[in-house]
Amino acid sequence: MLFFKSKRICNGINVESPWVILGIAWVIIFSLYTLLQTIPPLLPILNKNLDISHFQGGILYAAPLLMIVLFSYLLGHWSDRLGVFRSVKFGVTLAVIFAILRTISRAYYQLLFFNLIFGFGFAWCYPNLPKIVKNSTFTPLPSFAE
Repeated sequence: MLFFKSKRICNGINVESPWVILGIAWVIIFSLYTLLQTIPPLLPILNKNLDISHFQGGILYAAPLLMIVLFSYLLGHWSDRLGVFRSVKFGVTLAVIFAILRTISRAYYQLLFFNLIFGFGFAWCYPNLPKIVKNSTFTPLPSFAE
């Protein structure tokens, strides 16, 4: 049994329910991975319209992954100090804004910059969503140590 200090109800749904929190975390990570996977199907179009090589197309796809690898640990550590929910909100906002800005970019380096910042926003969310789910479902066991 989970013990919460208060029950927050929004439109008849208990938003502190572990299932609701797990569902929201799943939707967030699914949406971010969907945005991450939009570049490879567009590479033939980008190669033709932006006149870029296959190598540059690979860099476009690898740039957000590189940001995730480089910054997830550091941003996960910072989010413990800033607050996990606040970090996820900031990361999702940053990732969505720059994913939308990717659609209006007209040059290769502009698209690369938007992809890098999208990856940085993704890196804010990636280590924190499991923390949110763990904190909402974990009930500490009683200690028998004296």
